Amino acid sequence: MATQTSGTEIPGYTMIRKIGSGGSADVYLAVQQNLNRRVALKLLKGALTAEAKFGERFKREGRIIAQLNHPHIIPVYDIGEHDGHYYMAMEYLKGGDLRDQAEQLTLQDLLQTVLQVTDALQAAHQRGFIHRDIKPANILFRNPKQAVLTDFGIARQTESLTQMTVTGAMLGTPAFMSPEQIAGRPLDGRTDLYSLGVTLFEMLTGYQPYRGDSMMSVAIQHLNAEIPRLPRATSPLQRLVDQLLAKDPEKRIADAETLSDELKGAMDLPDIAATPLNALWPHKPPEPDSDAHIIEASEQAKRSKSAKTPMATGIAAVGAIAAVGMLAWYLNDSTGVNDGNLPVSRIDNDAARDATQNITGDRSTPEGPIPTATAPPWQETLTNANRLFEEGQLITPEGGNALALYREVLTQDNDNIIAKNGEQNILQRLVLEVERLIVDQSLDQASQQLQVLSELWPEEQQLTQLQDRITASQKRTEAQNRAAADSRKQREIDRHLQAATSALIAGRHLKPQQESAHYHFNRVLALDPNNQSAKSGLSQIAEALTRQIATATSNNDFSLAESLMKDLSGLDSRHPRLASLAGEIADAKAGLAQRQIEAQRLAEFQRQLDGLVERNAQWRLSSADLDTQTDAGNRLIADISSLFDNHPDNDQLRTLYDSANQRLQQIKARQLDEQRQQEVKEPPRKPIMGGF
Repeated sequence: MATQTSGTEIPGYTMIRKIGSGGSADVYLAVQQNLNRRVALKLLKGALTAEAKFGERFKREGRIIAQLNHPHIIPVYDIGEHDGHYYMAMEYLKGGDLRDQAEQLTLQDLLQTVLQVTDALQAAHQRGFIHRDIKPANILFRNPKQAVLTDFGIARQTESLTQMTVTGAMLGTPAFMSPEQIAGRPLDGRTDLYSLGVTLFEMLTGYQPYRGDSMMSVAIQHLNAEIPRLPRATSPLQRLVDQLLAKDPEKRIADAETLSDELKGAMDLPDIAATPLNALWPHKPPEPDSDAHIIEASEQAKRSKSAKTPMATGIAAVGAIAAVGMLAWYLNDSTGVNDGNLPVSRIDNDAARDATQNITGDRSTPEGPIPTATAPPWQETLTNANRLFEEGQLITPEGGNALALYREVLTQDNDNIIAKNGEQNILQRLVLEVERLIVDQSLDQASQQLQVLSELWPEEQQLTQLQDRITASQKRTEAQNRAAADSRKQREIDRHLQAATSALIAGRHLKPQQESAHYHFNRVLALDPNNQSAKSGLSQIAEALTRQIATATSNNDFSLAESLMKDLSGLDSRHPRLASLAGEIADAKAGLAQRQIEAQRLAEFQRQLDGLVERNAQWRLSSADLDTQTDAGNRLIADISSLFDNHPDNDQLRTLYDSANQRLQQIKARQLDEQRQQEVKEPPRKPIMGGF
């Protein structure tokens, strides 16, 4: 038994109602009859079933999920095709998506959810699959505590990393794409981590990190804009967001396993609390940085050139399809005008023709045979122009490019809408390239390419406006460069001042040379000759030197003092203390010499005095006869008197003289007594008078 819903019936399933719809598929709540269980039945949209590539992609999604048996990846129960309709039966999840759960989730719940998705991505990446479309809508819930990653419709194996569909459209959601995914560059698992980072940012703030008026504006911000700051309430997670949203994949978190560790660490942060997410969101998100003006000119020109004729309708269809691929072309590296080439369009020509036929084929045509008509003379030229446009030969080589041929057609048919639109499309494409160069700050290259365009379109007003923008941007860049140079110089000055201050405190005034305060202060003055801090620092060094010179002089260390004088003179040859310090050193030298002479004289006197004292002691102990002692005493007193004449104020010498003189007088007195006693004992003999 089969139940028909919206004109579609799938045997074995009873469809209840539609529960979701995407760009390529509708999802129905259904009952799998043989197991009597509710499932989510995904059906490829009817308009796509005719294209084998869409059916193959649909089946590939089922095969990928079937290989990824993981609790946080949605399981597939059945996949097949019936009567041209591709279907896939999956687990029915009724918990809504991540945005639906925002009011119920706390900050810690969010990190736990991101951790579960990270585990799912780790399983996919280990099997060689990249999801490529991580966003809140693809994160569903079994229950409030269990998240499930869904929609592997554009997942690819790592060995097949093309980002463009066969029609030139980009795969993924621009608001969540990594820079390398936007630019169509090779991908690995880090592109999913970037998209998960965008998702995390949105859940932490209530708004996406990059917003704008158009897909182009958002994409350019993903490539060039600074990573926005989180509100204060969630700022502890800024480092994690910065690691996930790094423009360069090499600077991003390396893999899902590393991210898992980071998330576990983040949940330990003290500010992670049980606060509902939406309570942390700012009342008004900041104004978005928009580069919408980059594509406004193209869109306005497209609208202004719209015509109501059937042929104009066909051209508009081609232009619309071109817009799908334009973003990828615009963001990919390309050769400039000066190299003789401009970016080749990434639009699939067959798809463009098919789209044109679909649009024009809807028009009713009159019944009866279609009259034959003679081809106009410019038809072949126009065909060649369209071919060259599609091949990217827009303005080169000379004489064999699309612009030259469109203009040749206009010389024959001035009102030819196809040629006019072709010329305008070339102009707008080249203007977009110049705009990209301006955004990338490749201003010299932008000026060169704009010069080429000005020669081709000398009266085009928007080129003048572009030149004004380049000039303004150059001035801003120069100002920014000056500011950056000033900032670098100031950082260098601050570094040297800090090093000089440390050296000054440590007493390293002049040595070691490149570690001294003197060296660092002079480096500051080389960068800023009027820096008062450096001048004041050198003055402090000079004052310290003067103190050291004075100390060395007072310590009679004249060698050190004179060496420091040389240092002071080299530091400041006009220092006011140089002359006085030199005089103090000279006076100190002379004083020292005088003191040395005096010390020598005093030492000699002391030696002589000590000798006299020793002689006096020996004289007193002498046992010689009195005449000998008297002679010794006379010589001692004579020597004491001689020395006393030169040192009349010396008390020790005076005492010695008095003591020796007293002793001599005592000896002389004893000598006189002995003479008298001798005379008494032996009276003098009388002479004999006369003879016998």
